[in-house]
Amino acid sequence: MKAIKVMGQAAGGSGGSVSITNQNITDLESGIPAAAAYYLMTDGTVENQDAIYLESWLLTGTNSDFDARVTTTGGTPGGGSGIGSWLNLGTMRLWTVTQSPIGSVNWTFDVEIRNATSLVVLDSAAISLTATRDS
Repeated sequence: MKAIKVMGQAAGGSGGSVSITNQNITDLESGIPAAAAYYLMTDGTVENQDAIYLESWLLTGTNSDFDARVTTTGGTPGGGSGIGSWLNLGTMRLWTVTQSPIGSVNWTFDVEIRNATSLVVLDSAAISLTATRDS
């Protein structure tokens, strides 16, 4: 799925803008559990399970002016901040999958970001998390 907008501008409210893009995040481990994660940080960045910067979701405005929602589109839903509910981005949000026995698990979901005041969805992206333990 391609992001609906490259950049969303809030209609009224904060006047802030956001941008998120599709991400394919993987973790491969040997001898220990694997975990793949997607973080929306309060500093306006997106990170993976290794605290690697992926992109900036907050272009202008204040983090708490925006909410995020995750909707499962495939695979095995993992854990984290919640699925299907709008959550304010004044707090760090994360979604993750973990694979303890040998094998692999995948979870795909859409993440949307909206203006918390106007409730207008400003951007969305498709996220794929895959965690694999090979021994």
